[in-house]
Amino acid sequence: MMKQRLSLWNDRLRVALFNLIAAIAHLCQRLIEWAQVQITRARMSVVLPVRRAEGQGLVEYALILVLVAVVVIAILTVLGPQVGNVFSKVNCHLGGSVTTSQPGNSGNAGGNSPTTVVCN
Repeated sequence: MMKQRLSLWNDRLRVALFNLIAAIAHLCQRLIEWAQVQITRARMSVVLPVRRAEGQGLVEYALILVLVAVVVIAILTVLGPQVGNVFSKVNCHLGGSVTTSQPGNSGNAGGNSPTTVVCN
């Protein structure tokens, strides 16, 4: 009879100890989850220095510069003769002489020969 009581107590003690270990394991898991949340919040609140992509910025500026150069060349190609005429008129009104290119003269290899225009 004594052995049965001891066996019964041992079984109850084992069950209680098992439940205690399970509760401690559950508590540890909850503690780990809470710590992970706190670490994530702390990481999000800290402002980390942003890595600068200097090489990428340099390439972007170079591409913009090339694009601007192409646009300027296109505009000057289209409007160049008109701008040249405006400067020639200003120079004439200031009392100077103007050197311009006359199409149709084949005096040089390019087909255009410079001539001097004297304003009235």
